[in-house]
Amino acid sequence: MMRHSASGVFLFACILISIFAQPAMAQTVEELKAELEAQKTINAALKQRIETLERQVASLDPAKAADGVFTPYSEPPPETELDPEEERALERAFERRGLSILPPGTFEVSPSLTWWHAGSARTNDVFDTFSADASIRVGLPGNFMVGARLPYDFGDRQNADSDSRVGNLTLQAWKALFDDGETMPKVVGQLGFSMPVEGNGLYSLGGRLSVSKSFDPIVFFGSAGYAHTFDRTIYGAKEVRPGEFAFAVGAGLAVTPRISMTAAFDLAFRDDIQQNGREVRGSAQTIGAFTLNTGVVLSKNVFLSVTGGVGLTDDSPDAVFGVAMPIRF
Repeated sequence: MMRHSASGVFLFACILISIFAQPAMAQTVEELKAELEAQKTINAALKQRIETLERQVASLDPAKAADGVFTPYSEPPPETELDPEEERALERAFERRGLSILPPGTFEVSPSLTWWHAGSARTNDVFDTFSADASIRVGLPGNFMVGARLPYDFGDRQNADSDSRVGNLTLQAWKALFDDGETMPKVVGQLGFSMPVEGNGLYSLGGRLSVSKSFDPIVFFGSAGYAHTFDRTIYGAKEVRPGEFAFAVGAGLAVTPRISMTAAFDLAFRDDIQQNGREVRGSAQTIGAFTLNTGVVLSKNVFLSVTGGVGLTDDSPDAVFGVAMPIRF
């Protein structure tokens, strides 16, 4: 009897457990299904994120990707290249001094205005001269260059009448003898002939040799020349003017490709004039000046040159200032 009672109790307990366990098991299955769906959603999002990162990695700069810098790569904007003629400010300045030759086929017109001042108000002798001139230069094959210059001068002297006239026409030719190399300097030879356009002027023929050498970033230069003035007869008197020796030394610096600065010391000697075989005392001259020049390339074809200087001898102007604008065609 006791055995049947125990069996019944056990059977009743099993029935109760199965009844209450079925909802719990059913709830666990539903939760697992929900978690599975959520995990699928997370996996899809992760897959999409991985595909996006793979596309970004494919567009990275390889050099930066190797360093772990994951910045999207894009092509840099193209650099604006300057025309080589816009980066030659120092060369342009040297061409004006006859230290360099224009490229073949280049035609240049250069209007300029120069002012000289001499004298002193204390001595009641002040003299100002203004010179407006135009020059042309043409580059030729074979490292040649030819040019011409014609000035118009206006002089104003204290306690005297003003004077104006057309100056001498000067014809010139240049030839590059040696180019600038690692050891040899650049050498340019120059010939010039000057003749009067109006009045009883002077005829002269001269030559000059110029040398320049680059020691980056500075270019040093020097020149030496001689000009012979032909005899003339004025009012029946024969006038003999001695030749003129001229020297110059200086240096140029390319401050930027489009801006240059040049400093120079110029010196010239003239002996006494002779009239009818007699020397005119006090007519000998020693002219020395120190000048500073700034050149600016305004565009491919336009160059601005500004020069200021002071006289260093009694025969020199006290001050000089000039502006020129060479224009190429």
